[in-house]
Amino acid sequence: MDYQARRRSKELDLGEDEIIVKRSQMTDLMDRLYGLEAAVEDVEQDLEDNPSLKDYKDAVAWIIAAAQPLRGLNLT
Repeated sequence: MDYQARRRSKELDLGEDEIIVKRSQMTDLMDRLYGLEAAVEDVEQDLEDNPSLKDYKDAVAWIIAAAQPLRGLNLT
């Protein structure tokens, strides 16, 4: 597969740091990243004012839940 990708990139005159990804995959990735970004913002706000141990545990659980959709994501 790597060989085919290199050959196709030469055909399209792409640089070494450029890739082609299906629009649907990029949209899916951006949606998942937005979910994680929103969770981080939530956690930052939740932990601003003298957070308790429970607040930290809830924050970690929330971040993990938001990151799960990114786990194993593979762009082809």
